[in-house]
Amino acid sequence: MPELPEVEAVVRTLRPLVQGRKIRCVHVLHPIATKPQDPAQVARQAQGRRIRIVDRQGKYVLLVLDRGLLTMHFRLDGQLLWFSNGQELRERANQGENGVHVDVALELDKGVLGFADRRHFGHLHLWKSVDDCPGLNALGIDALSRDFTPHCFAALLSASKRPLKDFLLDQSRVAGIGNIYSCESLWQARLDPRRRANTLKPREARRLHKAIVSVLARALECCLHPAPNFRDPEWWFEGLERFLRAYGREGRSCRRCGEPIRRMAQGGRSTYWCRRCQEWAHQRIRTDRVNTPATKKPELQKKPDFERSLARLEEVVRRLESPQLSLDDAMKLFEEGVALSRECQKQLEEAEGRVEILLKRADGKLAAEPFDPERETES
Repeated sequence: MPELPEVEAVVRTLRPLVQGRKIRCVHVLHPIATKPQDPAQVARQAQGRRIRIVDRQGKYVLLVLDRGLLTMHFRLDGQLLWFSNGQELRERANQGENGVHVDVALELDKGVLGFADRRHFGHLHLWKSVDDCPGLNALGIDALSRDFTPHCFAALLSASKRPLKDFLLDQSRVAGIGNIYSCESLWQARLDPRRRANTLKPREARRLHKAIVSVLARALECCLHPAPNFRDPEWWFEGLERFLRAYGREGRSCRRCGEPIRRMAQGGRSTYWCRRCQEWAHQRIRTDRVNTPATKKPELQKKPDFERSLARLEEVVRRLESPQLSLDDAMKLFEEGVALSRECQKQLEEAEGRVEILLKRADGKLAAEPFDPERETES
């Protein structure tokens, strides 16, 4: 799911393409994209408006018009597509299975901007003003704004009893941080994701604030170089591979201490963390006494079987194809699918390594034994 850095990168790349352009016509190809608003009314009221400002608030893309406001939210896998003209859009849409999918097309006086989401979780809405959009009004302080100061952040932390991971995901507190960057920020700050927000000391709150700002800045840099590709829906995730320290690295060594990165379910999401670097002493004592049976030894648990992991991955993919799937369930399945695919890849690499070692041993043994024609004939 695109988070603040990915959306900010999209806005910066989109700005020179559409800012100042006039909307000649709006084609709502899939009405679900504008629900609960009437698609015909959205198309009629947006036609003829000029895009004055391209901006972002939280994970929302804002197109400020000379009269009104267009908001877009990508949700799980929404994206923007750019076409030089309507003819290119029609040609690319008529390529069968390889054709592009577009929910709403904004035909400008130069170029066509397409909003697309095959799963139809994302949305595009038209408002008279910012005050009329409930989603924007519910957002907290933006994590990349100047108002996001250590003092302000510490005040928000002290007023919440929620676990740190859940606190960071709450868009009404701090807008723009999602599952990926909450894991990365907590790892960099060496803080336990389960720890209550109001238990942080002032120096720990400052450390977490610094980690959030640093992680988001580095992620934005990765998203901008190379620039967002408005034709590849996975461009944002591929760029993250260069600097991820915790998210999606279950079983791999922590880049700080060498301990394997763990994954746990928290608030319906997957949390990736290092037990040695991040576990809080008070949290560990409480967890060991209450949640962990005396006979259970996590270190001796059986390694996941490849066939079982592959079968589960196939099941996840099948469930993701269901049109009745809710957004929350789809996000959980998406994260589980990413983790399973990484686990399968890791197991394949380990198996290839073992096969290579066995082949080398076999080659060495055959080379050491003299050739016996009688034994070869008998066999």
